[in-house]
Formats: sequence, C-alpha cells, structure tokens
Amino acid sequence: MKGAVLPVVVVILLCVGFMVSALLSMPGGVLRKAKSLEKDLQTLYDSESRMLMHLEGFVDTSVDCAPAGPWVELSTPVDSLRRLKVLAGRRLDSSENSSQIPRLLKKNIVENFRTNLNREILLKKNLVIKSGNRRLMGPAENISLFVQDGDLLVDYFGSAQSCNFKSTGSISVRGSAMFDTLRLYAAGMIALSGHVRAGWLETYSSDQQEVSGNVRFSGALLADGPVVLRQRALGEYPSALMSLNDSVEYAPRNISAPLLLPARDLASDGNSFLSGLEPFRWSLQ
Repeated sequence: MKGAVLPVVVVILLCVGFMVSALLSMPGGVLRKAKSLEKDLQTLYDSESRMLMHLEGFVDTSVDCAPAGPWVELSTPVDSLRRLKVLAGRRLDSSENSSQIPRLLKKNIVENFRTNLNREILLKKNLVIKSGNRRLMGPAENISLFVQDGDLLVDYFGSAQSCNFKSTGSISVRGSAMFDTLRLYAAGMIALSGHVRAGWLETYSSDQQEVSGNVRFSGALLADGPVVLRQRALGEYPSALMSLNDSVEYAPRNISAPLLLPARDLASDGNSFLSGLEPFRWSLQ
C-alpha cells in the first residue's frame, strides 16, 4: 500500500508545481484577476459556511430569517451588494408519515399556515370580492378573488404568474394552466385536476383536498380533513402534505422526493427551531 501511495503523491506534487509555475509566468493583469476571483470565491464560501453553521444551531447574527410562502428564507451578506439566500422547510423525520407527528405540533403548524395564507390572499391590493357561485374560464390571468356564499370553479389554459383564490364554499381548479404561484383557501373541498402545473402552491381547506389527473406542483397542501393524491398527480420537491384530523394518502409514484413540513410559522420563534430545518434552493442576489 505504501508503494502505491508514493506515485500518487509525486503526481500531486508535480501538478502543484506546474500550477505554481504557470501562475508565476502569467502577466500581471491576469494574475491580479485570478487573485481577485479567488478572493471572491472565498467570500462566497465563507457566507455559505455561516449559513450552514446557523442551520446546525450555531447562531450567527449576520443571518436573517423571514417567511417565504410555506417556508422560511435565510439570508446573509456576501459583500456590500450581494446576499446569499436559501429557502428551508422543516424536516419530516417520521418516515414521511405525518400521522406520526404529535397532534399539538400538527395543530400549531396547520393553524399558523392557515392564518398566514388567509392574510396573504386578503391583503392583495387587487383583491376582487364576489358573491354566489363563480366560474372562471379561458386564458389564465393574474387575479386575486374572494368568493362569498358560493363555490368557485377555475378552468384556465395558458400561463399566469400569480393567482390567489379564497371561497366560503369549495374550490375546483382544472384545465391546462401553468401557474408560477397559486394560492387556494376554502371552507369546503379543494380539488385540482386536469393538466394543471403550479411551481409554488399553497392550499388550505377546512374540509378536504384531492389532487388527481396529471397535476404537478411543489408547495404545501394542508387540510382539516383528508389530503389525497390520485392517478398521475405528482408532488415535486419541496412539498408538504398534512391533514389535521384525518389521513394523507398517496402512492410512491405521487411523490418525487421526501416530504417537508411548512416552516413559515417558525420564522418568529427565534433560533430554537434551526436544527429542524432542511435547506433547498440556494440563490445569490
């Protein structure tokens, strides 16, 4: 084994020697540029390290935490112009089975999620309030709508950036629309079907939820009653499914990756929750 290691060490030393020789032979401008790039990368790595240590419970005051839909967003400065950001959800450690989560914790998660989602929809500047049953059909458009004393049917095609719907009855979304952001809040049942796509989905029902057809989404679906994924419906990472009083039903083909729990409500709890967060979707802004 010792004889096998020696050639490897010699090769590594030769490679390092060649790299040093190449750097020394570079023109001054190129060398300064290389050093500047190395410093910039080191600054970025330092920011990432601070973020990861913060997530492991080693609190760093330079890391900020704020709600971001169903998740939380952690951010830290890289320099005077840029910030490193990451979204995080709460780890689901009970073998991806939300029925094993303590009821008090589940109740707090659902209640905070419900409250925040309701506020998010009702505080939209362009919110429209209608009464009675409503049907929205045709090309998708950006809209925020609150339907009182009736059910809502959305049958769109095309694409929209943001749609926010609340109903004191049920909400049914079908068709073939693509939503960057889709928020649904209903006292009755929520049903998604057809070929709907939602990159950022937040839904709450006081009754139950069912996703079927070829619907694809990432986000959080919470209900007081059952939450069901059927047929070819697919929850992509990151996704959260939770029922307060009933079951969550889906086949392995309906989930592309392990589930997370919503974490938005944890953003106001200080740093006690940090060890339970799982980071995803890093960005530099």
